[in-house]
Amino acid sequence: MIPTPDVLPRTFEADTRHEVSFTFEKHEATEEGQTAALKRYGGDKKLQGIETDTLEGFARRIHEGSRIAFRKDGAVLPFAFLRAPDGSWTSIGTLTEDKRGKYLVWRDLGNLTILHDYDAVVHTGEMWMAPDPKEPTPYLDVSEQPGVKEILATIYEERDGAKGVIASRIHRVGPVAILGKPNMEFDVRGFVFLEPIRRAWKIRQEASESSKEDVPHPEASTPAPEA
Repeated sequence: MIPTPDVLPRTFEADTRHEVSFTFEKHEATEEGQTAALKRYGGDKKLQGIETDTLEGFARRIHEGSRIAFRKDGAVLPFAFLRAPDGSWTSIGTLTEDKRGKYLVWRDLGNLTILHDYDAVVHTGEMWMAPDPKEPTPYLDVSEQPGVKEILATIYEERDGAKGVIASRIHRVGPVAILGKPNMEFDVRGFVFLEPIRRAWKIRQEASESSKEDVPHPEASTPAPEA
């Protein structure tokens, strides 16, 4: 299937009607950069032994890397990892200034999923979790809800298979932040920001099925006249 522009969602400003889009700046991973990261954060021994043959294993390695960075810096930049059909991964930073920016970034990640046929996504970063309010509230600020929890979470989801969440609770005592042990008690369906990725998978599936229907079956073709 070759995606065409008509299957890509577009976003416009409500007041000016100008189209809105994000651009991504590509950076190649270098040996020098990896060496500098290991020197700053260490952690190579903790990362060794974590199998990455499965999606869950890859997510566990990413989560452990985020834990190492959090202990060193006291914060973690959010990143999405998208898997191509050949098994290679593309990482994209998802840090934005507000909810609008987050929405648009994930819309663009959905578009990239349509174009490149990514079949799995992993996202890691700091998040807030809280029980749903008794009454629906527009533009809900989760950080101010009763019972809110601060977590370092790594969400993973595959188009046709595994999905889950690995989360470490963040406990703050004054200026000190302490990470709890990783657990998997959360439901991945609650992370609605992944919807553009899920929608992209559905669009590609529907387009693939439609293209198959357009191909005439050999038995349905008109036989050539006899000489």
